[in-house]
Amino acid sequence: MDVGLNGVGYQWQQQITAGLGGRLTGISLWGGYAARVRIAKGDAFSTGPFVFSQMVDFGPPGTEKLFIDTRAANIVLSAGDTFVIDLSDAVGGYGASSVPYAGGDLWITDPVFYTTPFNYTAAHGTSLRFETYMDAVPEPATWAMMIAGFGLAGGALRRRRAAVA
Repeated sequence: MDVGLNGVGYQWQQQITAGLGGRLTGISLWGGYAARVRIAKGDAFSTGPFVFSQMVDFGPPGTEKLFIDTRAANIVLSAGDTFVIDLSDAVGGYGASSVPYAGGDLWITDPVFYTTPFNYTAAHGTSLRFETYMDAVPEPATWAMMIAGFGLAGGALRRRRAAVA
């Protein structure tokens, strides 16, 4: 079941555990109006440094998901790494799910009422409604095998050319 989260005056952070290694190429979020979307490596509640920050316009409430391209930030994660999607400076709300995400918690802070953030997932059993997209980044051993393969192929071609001459 989907629910709404108030974004006006609140800062939300969804902690996520990467299931695959690679480069984070984008995220999709559900929401309404506009908000600042930031990404930080590490655990919630993060105060930065944020490796990605962009003001986005979700459109009117009820709009379907918005894809946010994060390729320029070159955020490379290993499987099991945690990162945070931070939403702040909102003029509307966000989409959430009443089925909690198992890989991390949703946090909220309100500078007016709360001096420290509290774990919203434990209190209300919700998580931010999101999707993440990754590009595979070859492991160092894969790079070494690929370079060795190019070297062997080049050597074979060179030897074949020398025998013809």
